[in-house]
Amino acid sequence: MYEIELRSIVDDFDSIKSKLDNFAKPIELEEKEVTIFFTNPHNSKFDLRLKLTKNKNILSFKESLDKTARKEIESEVSNSYSIYSLLLQSGFAVKMIVARIKYIYKYNKFDILLNKILNWGDAVEVERIVEDETDAEKIEEEIKEFINTKLGLPQLLSKEELLSRNEKYAKNIKLENIDFNKLLRYINDKEDNLFF
Repeated sequence: MYEIELRSIVDDFDSIKSKLDNFAKPIELEEKEVTIFFTNPHNSKFDLRLKLTKNKNILSFKESLDKTARKEIESEVSNSYSIYSLLLQSGFAVKMIVARIKYIYKYNKFDILLNKILNWGDAVEVERIVEDETDAEKIEEEIKEFINTKLGLPQLLSKEELLSRNEKYAKNIKLENIDFNKLLRYINDKEDNLFF
């Protein structure tokens, strides 16, 4: 499977949510998610992530950002702490942790994620999953048009801007303050905020 995805920073969260509520099908609203990004000691051409939510945990592989269509492989895992520990013991290291409250919508063939990202800002991601890369550029143009016309967001977040913003965010994280149990409390609504 391949993911084609574009993003935009959202200055007026409520306005975009209101637009989506009017024409898109809500799939999941106000779900808390923590994503742990790992550095890969063997190959820097892909991201490995562990996504934690109240109802399921996903181990995710994604090709690097330099491609329009990124290969994506995901698998649900039952014991998130075991996977976390296994990766650390195998030489992977935590690069960044992102906590967000996400609102997921479906419109035609697009998955839309409206995100409140702690200490990062609000953003919308529009993506489409395809079997192969054949029409990647055409689909990317369709996503651009959707973001511009249906959401009224003329400015897309470029890959370079995303990397720069993530680097600044990651520099402010104190990884030694990360407590896995606290991450679990956050996604299970037993912790209001996370401070890294």
